[in-house]
Amino acid sequence: MSLRIRTLDELGPEHEAAVAMLRWKAFNDLYGADWVRRRITLGFPYADYGAAYAVDGNEVLAMVEVNRPKLTLRTGVETLGGLAYVCARPTVSRMGLATKLLKDVIAREQAAGIRWMGLFTSRALVAPSLYKRIGFAEVPLGQQTFGFRRIGPKQGLPSGYSAKSPEEKDLESLDLLHDEFARGRLGFASRKKGHLSRWVQVGDLPLSSILMVSKNGSPVAYAVTRSQGNGALGAYEMVAPKPEDMVPLLQAVESSEGRDWFVVGTSPSNVWESVLADRGYVISHDTWGGVFMAMSLGRDLSANEMRHEIGGDDPGFLIHVLDTF
Repeated sequence: MSLRIRTLDELGPEHEAAVAMLRWKAFNDLYGADWVRRRITLGFPYADYGAAYAVDGNEVLAMVEVNRPKLTLRTGVETLGGLAYVCARPTVSRMGLATKLLKDVIAREQAAGIRWMGLFTSRALVAPSLYKRIGFAEVPLGQQTFGFRRIGPKQGLPSGYSAKSPEEKDLESLDLLHDEFARGRLGFASRKKGHLSRWVQVGDLPLSSILMVSKNGSPVAYAVTRSQGNGALGAYEMVAPKPEDMVPLLQAVESSEGRDWFVVGTSPSNVWESVLADRGYVISHDTWGGVFMAMSLGRDLSANEMRHEIGGDDPGFLIHVLDTF
């Protein structure tokens, strides 16, 4: 085996099928390295090297993608070295390739001045034990509130309100609504300008999945929705900066045609929970993305100290469906 660690720019067309196959094995998608390159071109926040790959000839045996979203901590806004698509082929799963790549990436991020690393994983996987051996710790984030309700007869919106899917020209206004909603909150509150437009352009967010609510012709709220099958609709990014616009946004989503059930997952929970309860939703709680694990580079912090500095113990901690990486 002639193993090399290569970055995104060092992969050629001959590696594309191997990357797609690796991701298919791990995550059931068929995105290759070109998909990452397109996201970088559109302005998604990635590390300058994009990803690290364990390569043997034309074979890609393991990979780690590296995002750099902004995270608002108690100490200020920091760039997070966000790890995603950490995977290795089953045939080399005990060769330590994922560990080797992770250590390489951590060294690159620290050299670039990044002070925080983070990733989302699941306790159902063996991955958490791997990350803990490298130095990551589980850091619980603020709760997400889920509300479940059977949808009743279609209802009209209050006077002056209207709802529709936005056009591309409306997305900048919706980004500004998110900025207003997130102002002063800890968590993934800082988004690069054009966030929604990037998701639409890359093809991962159809305009039809966004519901925009306007009042007297001006956008005041929006929801990112997703079909849940079996006649159900889910909404997982509910943004209404002004309290008086929260119920009209819920009414607009609840009035979607041909739906029997509605589930809404909201963050921060202290904003939406009482509104959902008043409308008769059954409430449950969870944390975003399964398990969040973090590492503070250059400092020896306990999991509780990291949670406090990150703000995961704050009920206003903000994370939305389009913030995960």
